[in-house]
Amino acid sequence: MKKMKIAVISDTHGVYTRVIRYLNESTDIDYLIHLGDHADDADYIMALTNIDGFAVLGNNDYSSEGIVPEERIIEIEGKRILAVHGHRQAVGFGLSWIKDLAEERDVDIVLFGHTHQYLDEIFEGIRFINPGSASLPRGEDNRKCMIVMTIDDDVDIERIFL
Repeated sequence: MKKMKIAVISDTHGVYTRVIRYLNESTDIDYLIHLGDHADDADYIMALTNIDGFAVLGNNDYSSEGIVPEERIIEIEGKRILAVHGHRQAVGFGLSWIKDLAEERDVDIVLFGHTHQYLDEIFEGIRFINPGSASLPRGEDNRKCMIVMTIDDDVDIERIFL
């Protein structure tokens, strides 16, 4: 089984210089996932780092509507991962609605953004991960961040402060 390292970012809102710096200094990132709110930033980040990946549509991605999907499911090393921004699942009010979507899609992991707050929690057998915001953090731990998710036999999360 090949170890995969995936950079996961969200809510860049046009501010991604530190993300690019981190990714260019890291030589072992295999893939990039952008969870929306300036989903088009993903194109610039991928071009400037030579890392392939994708974005999903956030609630502030008006220019990308109809171009970028609202959700994606990817399978990596036997793990089914749902990527979604989370605004349509009201993640600001808890995980119950997004849990319902995760069960419908039969996934192991849900990656979402929208709240601008880091979260890594297992809820009713499903792992929910929010990388926080790379540009406009909120909450108690008010630090710009992203994550690197390493998938092999297990899934490890490293929080990266920007």
